[in-house]
Amino acid sequence: MPTADTVNTVDTAVQEITLFRPRVLGTASVAALLACAPLMLPRAWAQTDGTQRQPSAVKMKILKRMVAQNPVPLDTPAPVSDPKAVQMLRRMIQAERNLAYTAQEATFEPGRATEETVKHDPKRGVRRESVRPAGEVFVDDYGRSWLLSTRTRTITERPSLAKRNKGVDAVKRLLKQKLPVSVVGEEKVADRIADIVSVSVNGDNPRSQVSRRFWIDRKTGLRLRSEDRGPGGRILASTYYLSVNLSPHFGPDDFSRPVSPPDFKMLTEDRQTFHSYEEATRAGTLIRRPAYLPSGFRLRSIEVTRKSGGKRPEQRISQRFDNGLSALTLVQSDGLALGKRSLNPADKNKDSGFFALPRGQRAYLWRDKATKLTFALLGSLPDDELKRIADSAR
Repeated sequence: MPTADTVNTVDTAVQEITLFRPRVLGTASVAALLACAPLMLPRAWAQTDGTQRQPSAVKMKILKRMVAQNPVPLDTPAPVSDPKAVQMLRRMIQAERNLAYTAQEATFEPGRATEETVKHDPKRGVRRESVRPAGEVFVDDYGRSWLLSTRTRTITERPSLAKRNKGVDAVKRLLKQKLPVSVVGEEKVADRIADIVSVSVNGDNPRSQVSRRFWIDRKTGLRLRSEDRGPGGRILASTYYLSVNLSPHFGPDDFSRPVSPPDFKMLTEDRQTFHSYEEATRAGTLIRRPAYLPSGFRLRSIEVTRKSGGKRPEQRISQRFDNGLSALTLVQSDGLALGKRSLNPADKNKDSGFFALPRGQRAYLWRDKATKLTFALLGSLPDDELKRIADSAR
């Protein structure tokens, strides 16, 4: 079994996933969902004030043509969405892009809980400082990002993980997604009244049927809480604000590269992105593809990240899949070590199992002795589904 000396741990390899999941990723998926919202309203079009107006003859003609080109099977009911819920999601996206705020954020997943201080300036960037467990500072100025870790005594510089066009890209990528949206209640979060909006994906396999709930601040539209739910309503992950300040004061260096002690090692990462297996293969990238994916999941991108500055160069390949709501990421790397935070004592002496990651997330990890590659699969799906996907990639 690989040791902790194997060029960092899996924590670093999946940092871009854990840092922004589920808030930024959720926003991009919701933006994609809203791109097709007019198709969910065949008789009237929603306006910003919540009222509706009848579509013009030209729009009706276009709509009929789209329906004719993409017929819905008669035995498949069209998803029904509440126009009010759709407008709430639109408002939430705008709030997360435009509002400046600071917050204390907590994340809970099976076997782990974390807490962070979050600073968000729509013009300058994002800053996250870990509180529980302590020891990490992440800064993204929308151009570059930096992760300072007191545990590994490193500072890693990489391309931005929070680029502001992610929602636009998601709209183009998932234009045809049609997901049911509804308002399911209201609740106080961080002493603020929030409306609860549910977005669902009902796949063919009952084990992969998931939903996501958003607690949206009634006054500002800011997302105060989000929750991933599995079959039967079981909570897979929950992230929420313990407190939020909408009149923040930011320091001059809050969104600059963190200052590190002289003995910290400087690491750099560069990334290349492909949008198909064929494109990656032409570039000479060898990828271990999963033979099984839950219904509705499609490849979104393949990212090849090369790290320098450590004991030796490291490369990792991240395959990203989604179904319009939930995301899966399969990471393969020649420089990962299986961490010691196994969630099952029986896995500690094996080359596979579920392991806890920073910020409350968990992953299924395994080591391929033949290729000396380590793999990590992350996603808010039940354990048996994650393991089935992982087994199909071996």
